[in-house]
Amino acid sequence: MTHFRTFPIMASAFLGLTLALSGCSPQPDLSGPIEPLDDNVPWPTLMDSAAVSAAIAAPERSVEETTDALAARAAAANRRADALRNNTAFSD
Repeated sequence: MTHFRTFPIMASAFLGLTLALSGCSPQPDLSGPIEPLDDNVPWPTLMDSAAVSAAIAAPERSVEETTDALAARAAAANRRADALRNNTAFSD
């Protein structure tokens, strides 16, 4: 049950970070009155889910193309990992 001991530390760190970052945001100008919304303006029309799905549909690929692309990405990741392991710039 060690995670219960770290909760106050994590909560205080989160609170401190939140307070520190809140000073970085610009404060809204609330000096004047806020304009009321016009009741005569219609709400925007929303797209139905079928149109959204059609707009973001993934390109059709065969299983072989997907497998080849995944194998190529895995090989590239392994090459980068080997390059980082063999990099002598960071060794003592």
